[in-house]
Amino acid sequence: MILVITAQEGVYSAKIVGPQGQTTHVINLDARYFRSPTFSNYGTCEGDSSTMLGEKQWQWLQDELNKPSEIKVISSGIQVLPPLNLGRNKSTYCAYGNGEKFTQAMASLNEQTMSGTSYESWAEIPQEREKLLRMVQKSLNDGKTKAVIFVSGDQHWGELLEKRIPASNQFGKEARVYEITASGFGQNWPYHIENPLRLPIYADSKGDAKFTNECKLPFKYAGVTYQGCTTRDNDKPWCYTQVDSNGNGVKGEWGNCAPSGATIPTGQVGVVSENMASLTTGNRHLINKSGSNYGLLDIDWTKRTIKMSIETSDEEAVSTIINF
Repeated sequence: MILVITAQEGVYSAKIVGPQGQTTHVINLDARYFRSPTFSNYGTCEGDSSTMLGEKQWQWLQDELNKPSEIKVISSGIQVLPPLNLGRNKSTYCAYGNGEKFTQAMASLNEQTMSGTSYESWAEIPQEREKLLRMVQKSLNDGKTKAVIFVSGDQHWGELLEKRIPASNQFGKEARVYEITASGFGQNWPYHIENPLRLPIYADSKGDAKFTNECKLPFKYAGVTYQGCTTRDNDKPWCYTQVDSNGNGVKGEWGNCAPSGATIPTGQVGVVSENMASLTTGNRHLINKSGSNYGLLDIDWTKRTIKMSIETSDEEAVSTIINF
């Protein structure tokens, strides 16, 4: 008898579960084993050759994305959707190289002026992040799946995110993808976390109860900057739906923020906790003062909806219901 032992480099896996018409494809990525240094103190920089997943895992992922399923849930130990933090000089990132491919990846996703978390994330290698998002976009546009949700952790807060991947001749029409970040036990990080790709908060138009406008966050009102809805000078939480170049709200362009149960363009608002002020420093889709937070995905195959939520040890803090 000949015993053959094969060892896979890296810890990544995938499984499709559920009956026909109700399949969920769970894809677990390994974003550490093959990763190139992101800063010079971690090793020799590799510039344009920097990788997040390594050649074999990238090919494996492409094969998985080509498999049909109703929903794909892709897990990553680090956040996927926040854009690059612009507080650092771009040349300090190992993946910068001569800057051409690095900046082109950001421009391709319309993120030249966006700035996200300064903590570890896929955005530290923009070329690899764009590659991942474009592959997912093509999987959606090729009909291999109807929805893609990333799940991640490694932060001190919980967060709900959305990225609209721009249309492309190669990868197809604009595609929306989502992410839940949750960070488990004993996490209290009561600071503002920069991220323009947090799930939008929708508002109506001056109280008409049609919640089709996105809040422009942050906005300034009466000299104060707000990261989320406010009840200042109004009996309901509200926001500006237009701001000027200085971030000041445009007079008359405001709306009441969509409450629990409201219909929004992508589905429906789930729960918005009455204790929201004690759970977040501002934006309702950031839970960073709860002590502990957990992510939940709840698929309703009858209604064809996915509920994404952040929960604390005491309650469901916030959730959004997406149609698929």
